[in-house]
Amino acid sequence: MLDFPSSPTVGQIFTSGSASWRFDGTKWQAQGAADATPTVLAPTTGATVALGTGKTVLNPAGALATLTLTLPASGSLRLSTRQRIAALAISGTVDWATGELPANGMLDLTYVTSLSTWVRV
Repeated sequence: MLDFPSSPTVGQIFTSGSASWRFDGTKWQAQGAADATPTVLAPTTGATVALGTGKTVLNPAGALATLTLTLPASGSLRLSTRQRIAALAISGTVDWATGELPANGMLDLTYVTSLSTWVRV
């Protein structure tokens, strides 16, 4: 039996054995390389969102003034947004300057172990 956290935050990852799930604000969604369905999140201005590997679509109700993303320890991810994010901050080491992410913008990131950093691909 799985024992999911009782008060999860949006984007939180729960792992049991070799399987992982992400909380989308309503329910836990299975994660994995074979899972082609993206995780859809609806963050609000000023929120911090923990990303997992795979595909994530940000679908806020409107443009966001600020948003902070927390990256996983390693892996690859694709992030897209349907609304403008005026000031995007990333918690983690990245090889590019963060800032605005336009509406319908996309980021592809891969963690390079030898550099101990995330790179935009």
